[in-house]
Amino acid sequence: MRARTSSRPMLRTRENSSHIIFSAKNQECSFSIMDPIGAFVIAVKLFGETEFWFSMIKIFLILALIVTSIIMVVAGYRYGATTLPG
Repeated sequence: MRARTSSRPMLRTRENSSHIIFSAKNQECSFSIMDPIGAFVIAVKLFGETEFWFSMIKIFLILALIVTSIIMVVAGYRYGATTLPG
């Protein structure tokens, strides 16, 4: 048996046949097609995650403003620097 000198995966072939079951060339082709798709999937997932968290922050801030305004109205808060007619 010969020692393996290449860094490429060994090719397996059927007995007494030139038909290749597994080819390193085909594997490289599939990786080159899947790389951009994988990058897009990661980018879309990251976009969706950040969109979710920013929308949660926005909802929290809107609710905090509503609660603060209700508390100010109930407590009778007056801003002394201005006077409103009426």
